Amino acid sequence: DLLYTDTNHIAGPGAFYGIATLFSIFGESLMVARVTVLMLFSGLVSFTYLLSRRLAGPTASIVAALVLIGLRLWTFPHFAMFHYATTALVLVTAGFWFLRAQDNPSNRRIATAGFLCGLAFVTKQDSGALGGAGAFLALLAGHALQRYQQPVGSSLLRKACIFLTMAATPFLLACLYFLAHGGLGPYLWQTIYDPIFMNALFGSGAGPDAADYLDTD
Repeated sequence: DLLYTDTNHIAGPGAFYGIATLFSIFGESLMVARVTVLMLFSGLVSFTYLLSRRLAGPTASIVAALVLIGLRLWTFPHFAMFHYATTALVLVTAGFWFLRAQDNPSNRRIATAGFLCGLAFVTKQDSGALGGAGAFLALLAGHALQRYQQPVGSSLLRKACIFLTMAATPFLLACLYFLAHGGLGPYLWQTIYDPIFMNALFGSGAGPDAADYLDTD
């Protein structure tokens, strides 16, 4: 089956194809999904702690990690099951951590951060777009600070081009994949058009009457 053609969904394909890859390697079992959830949440807590420690010190980083764990234990259901939202959050947070915008990041760090934010976009569009925009603004702010402290430095245009090119790469690859399989139109309609222009329930491609995954009959 081809996602967005044989079935409908408003989220990007990243998490779905990611878990499908794990199932193809380790077998389709609940244990594989549970281990994946555990690894994702552990990664989210770890990157949140590391990023907070870098920006605000050890006390704030511990508080941030504990708050995140508290949400997991108390209210947020996405952390208790495999979900594209958690996957996107991990990717975006990892992107910020890898970037190190305040430390005159290398081309490799900029490219890695951009690619992670791009992966987040093809996993959960709003998380990827907002997180990617935030990382890009952090890159610009870090460059401005570095130029203020040291007038001679690396090119802002080069940094921006590296980040934006790598951020766009996962989406372009996804478009090529669905184009090759005859599903580019439904993919763009359901993941780009519907979240922007349809109502809160989203119509997934052809309006609410055709949204079979919502069981509107």
